[in-house]
Amino acid sequence: MDKDKLIWPTIDSEVNRYVMFDAQNNLVPDLLSQEVILRSLEALRRFFLDEGLLTKAITDNNDKLLKVAIRASDFTEEGLTLVKLKTSAWRGSKSSKKIRQT
Repeated sequence: MDKDKLIWPTIDSEVNRYVMFDAQNNLVPDLLSQEVILRSLEALRRFFLDEGLLTKAITDNNDKLLKVAIRASDFTEEGLTLVKLKTSAWRGSKSSKKIRQT
């Protein structure tokens, strides 16, 4: 059994799963869905970072999120508990899927 379980794969690996068929029946990126999931995943990671729930640095010197996977050992005890209890509910909520207006 893997004691350091993968909790969140890289953002890119999750975003790239969102695809659709085009008019010629080719599998192509679903850009709208990818934008929505990208913002959702970034917001979730940013929340855990800002609340001190991670033990791993996940930003660069410019405070940009790094493209890293996050394992169980990368969370504080409180962070891991929150992941287990609430993350799936948050990711399923409408609020997590709002597109930011620019």
